[in-house]
Amino acid sequence: MKNKIIIAIACLLAFYTMGCKPDYFAAMAAKIEEQVGEALNNYDNVVIVPGSSCSSCISEAETFFVKNIENDRIKFVLTQIASRKEMAIRLGKENIGKENVLIDEKKVFYLLGYHDKIYPVVAFVDNGKVVHVQLLSNFNPQ
Repeated sequence: MKNKIIIAIACLLAFYTMGCKPDYFAAMAAKIEEQVGEALNNYDNVVIVPGSSCSSCISEAETFFVKNIENDRIKFVLTQIASRKEMAIRLGKENIGKENVLIDEKKVFYLLGYHDKIYPVVAFVDNGKVVHVQLLSNFNPQ
């Protein structure tokens, strides 16, 4: 009986701590504001592209990157990169060196503990603050 009570308490604590964890999009918004800081004023969107996820997600995100790299109102963050050389071949060496591209070598934007970290996301910025974060697959810039 005592073991059942201990297990029940442990389960309740586990559920409680999971419930206190902010959702992925809120956590990503906070991380973007923390890491990009004042430079957010220069952008309308921040796109986070993880290097490891489902192949179709990566492919769509890389296509979006190549099509929109010249839009200097979009900040691109490339994270969870397996090979910088391979990334340069896929995305273009000149593209990954642009001012609006950040290569996250320390994987700061790859938020461990969140399942959604494997999906590309876009953050919407207004007056230097992230106002909304969503999956990149649902984004269609004007």
